[in-house]
Parts: sequence; structure tokens; C-alpha cells
Amino acid sequence: MICFHVLLLCCWFSAAADFSGISQPVSVRSVGLGDSVTIQCYVEGNLNRVWYRLTPAQALQFVASFSSRFSHMEMSDDIKRRYSVEAVGTKYDLKISPTTWTDVGTYYCGVIQLDLIHFGGGTSLMLKGANMSSHSVVQRPPSLLVKPGDSVTLECSVLHTDLCSPEHTSVMWLKTPKKPPAEIVHRSGRDESHCTNEACLYKFLLKNLSSEDAGTFYCVAAACGQVLLGDGTVLNITNNFNRSGFSFFVITTLIMFLTPLYLIIIMCQDRFSRHTDSKQDATWSRCVYYRK
Repeated sequence: MICFHVLLLCCWFSAAADFSGISQPVSVRSVGLGDSVTIQCYVEGNLNRVWYRLTPAQALQFVASFSSRFSHMEMSDDIKRRYSVEAVGTKYDLKISPTTWTDVGTYYCGVIQLDLIHFGGGTSLMLKGANMSSHSVVQRPPSLLVKPGDSVTLECSVLHTDLCSPEHTSVMWLKTPKKPPAEIVHRSGRDESHCTNEACLYKFLLKNLSSEDAGTFYCVAAACGQVLLGDGTVLNITNNFNRSGFSFFVITTLIMFLTPLYLIIIMCQDRFSRHTDSKQDATWSRCVYYRK
């Protein structure tokens, strides 16, 4: 089974860029515990389709498969009562009702083509439990504006009570870029946290930022069987090159340079015109005198 998962991941990374017929338009879904959720997927072509889930522990699990030729559906036995798949035309949606903590993870829609499995960008499913009052996640700051090459530190405070000690809490950072897919970019260890009687503070340092680092970073805390999601920190990368300021400078410079040049041209034309008129008058006078 492990070999199969490794092979599957290899197929995923080697072939994902060669097939653009899969679309998972939503990169992150966050719903309440016990609610229903639909994870969308659109597939072009009459190909066999699959759903897989990547758990927070990085285990790849089979969810469902669909044979387009025989309209036959297969699904893991332990989820049949709560999971269903709608395969109509290009739509290949996965529905979960009701959701439980075991459903947390990233869901990948895929197609089987020859001996390869092509996956979409993935949709990460997060659950907000009813027990949020005893465990909450606070992220600071809500947004950041930095320049390329800068470094920033994201902070996440996980509040706790006696019901769940810090030893049973793990924190990861999920990034949702402007274009999917979402991805887990960091797992905070205990050496990156500072705990008090009320909360644990986790920090995530980002160095030498570029435009590719722009997006929303979510602090995801797994505490005593619950997965809690912060409100996110939006990271915006500004360009050192100020286009509006540069445009104003160019326009001002052109006006300052062209205005005197234009006046000089007008003056020269006026003087040339006067000089030409005076010559014509003198010639006409001589001609008239000669005729007399």
C-alpha cells in the first residue's frame, strides 16, 4: 500500500502539468462541524475519475472512483453513509453530510489517463467546531504590506484551558495563493512556540519575500481532536517600482522640456515669417518702380 501511494504521488507530480482538463475552483472550504459540504470539481473528457484525500498527517486515502464508460461508482466502505458523488457531464462533485473531524484534509479530484493519474489543484476542508469558546485561534496582524526581499513574522495565539494541554496541540500554516491550489507551507514545532497559562504563541518567519509569496496564510491548530482555523493574515507584496510616481515624473519632465521648445519654435516661425514678408515687399517695390 505504501508503494502504491508513493507511485501515485510520483504520477501526480510528473503529470499534473501536462493535463489542464481538471478544475477545482475553490481552494479552501471551512464549514461547521456537522454541516454539509460540497467539494466542486469539473473534468473535461469522458475519462475515469477518482477522489483522494490527503490527511493532516500526510496520508493519502482513497475516497471514490467513477467509471465513465459503465457509469459505475466505487467508494470506501467506511464513508459510504456520509459521502456521495455527483457525476453529471463535466461535473464531478463530492458531497459530505454530515461532516466529522475525520473529514479534515485536502481533497484531490483526478482522472485516469492511460497509466497516469492527473490531479486537480485540491480543496482543503477545515471544520469549525462548536467548542470554539474553549479553544480559539487568534492571528496577528490581519494583513501585511511588504516589499520584495523583506522578511516578516506571522503570529498565531492558540488559547487553551485545562481541557487540553499544549502538549496535545499542533500547529500548521496553510497558504491560499491568488491561484489555487492551497498548500501546507510550514509546521510549527515546540521550539517555535512560547506558552503561558492562557495561550501558546506560535511564530512563522518568512524570509526574502517575492511576489510568489503573496496570499492568505491561515494558522491551523489541531487540539484534542479538534481542528481550529484562524481568520488568516493577508500578505501583499508591493513592487519597489512606483509606477504612478514614475509616470508623474515623466509627464512633468516632458512638459518642462517641451514647453520652452514649443515657444522657441513658435518664435522662430514668427521671425522667419516676418523676414520672408519683408523680402517680398522690397522686391515688389523695385518691380513697380521699374515699370514706371
